[in-house]
Amino acid sequence: MSSFLAGGLRAAFLLAQGRPDGLIRVATGPSAVPRSFAAALICLPLFAALRWMEWKAGARPPHPEHALVVEFLAYVIGWAGFALISRNLLTAMGRPERWGLFVTVWNWSNVAQYSMLLLAAVPDLLGAPPLVAETIGLVALGWALWLEWFVARLTLSVSAAMALLPVLLDLILGIVLSGLSRSLGG
Repeated sequence: MSSFLAGGLRAAFLLAQGRPDGLIRVATGPSAVPRSFAAALICLPLFAALRWMEWKAGARPPHPEHALVVEFLAYVIGWAGFALISRNLLTAMGRPERWGLFVTVWNWSNVAQYSMLLLAAVPDLLGAPPLVAETIGLVALGWALWLEWFVARLTLSVSAAMALLPVLLDLILGIVLSGLSRSLGG
């Protein structure tokens, strides 16, 4: 495994534990941002597994092949779209010079987020009581949102309230794309 990849993954899992020293593991420099999009490739099978588990639990669309293509497109658009739109947001926040670090760390932190969300979906797949499965899912979602906020706060050096802006942007983009993919994927 390349040191770049290992460093990004190590950073993600340190940050996931609330350890700011995870930032020192992230490669920086001109090539760091494009190379960090390797995280999207790492997360793709996790994303696919989450969708499969959702479909297995009874939310299978009538045309799964079509839905899979739409979901994949929404995944790519969401990932790249957030990275692009966040550049404008960071400019509006007065932090355009921090975009490279933010996007690099955000990319890698997604590996930890997808991993936790996938683990949290397992109890439902195994038939855990709905209260247990939903509680675990809600905790994992809250943790994923916290991690994104934590990454924004650290990389942008902003207040707790200002760090909510990129999280809200990502959340809104995700909700819109999810709605579109569900309406187009049937």
